[in-house]
Amino acid sequence: MSDTTIHSLPPDMLVVIFNMTPLSSNAQDGRKIQNWQNIALTCKRWNEIIMQNGFDFSVDEYLPLRLAIRNGRGDVVEMMMDHPSVDPSRLPLSVLAAMSEDDHMSAEILKQRDPLLFSIEAQMFSGLFVGWARKGHEESIKVLLERMPSVDVTIDQHLALRIAAECGHTSIVKILLKDGRCDPTIYDSFPLRSAAERGHREVVEVLLQDGRADRNVFDNYPERFARSNGHVDVADLIRDFRATLQV
Repeated sequence: MSDTTIHSLPPDMLVVIFNMTPLSSNAQDGRKIQNWQNIALTCKRWNEIIMQNGFDFSVDEYLPLRLAIRNGRGDVVEMMMDHPSVDPSRLPLSVLAAMSEDDHMSAEILKQRDPLLFSIEAQMFSGLFVGWARKGHEESIKVLLERMPSVDVTIDQHLALRIAAECGHTSIVKILLKDGRCDPTIYDSFPLRSAAERGHREVVEVLLQDGRADRNVFDNYPERFARSNGHVDVADLIRDFRATLQV
């Protein structure tokens, strides 16, 4: 194995090591492949093996790292992140995108990211931001706003706020409203309407307290649809909130 580097491994062998999926029966050099597969599955002596074979995990935009992330191999990811060939401060956005299921891991990478990269990746980060809002990744969003205040949180007509409200991610809605750039009146107060008709009580309460969304839009749509969908507590909340303002 001393003459083997990651650059010389064929794609199917990379799949075995980092994707953990079986090879086809007609794969060449089955014995060598089986050796690599055993190494990958046991994850023993990784540091020694990697260093002896001159691995470079940055190859093909960190393909090995992305494959390990995609398949939930936290042990392999941790090993790679500590390897000299991996620079956490300069990982491409494709790696962050692969980490989209792991809020904490994404946040940790953001904390280490080279500040100079943020200025040239603003538009691309806006797309990731929307994805994190959809998944409710509070930690990643907080870190990104701290390290990159200029990220466009209003992209695609305040899509992040609309999705967070629709999905019931109260903490994300609070962050976006506090930021001040997001407009909860967008599309006839869509965030309030969608949260109400889906029964997201906490989100509805946050939007009502914010005061900008129109609770009476479309002839009391939020209350009517909350009640018709069986979310009586949400409907009553909107009704009672209206009553307190009329006193």
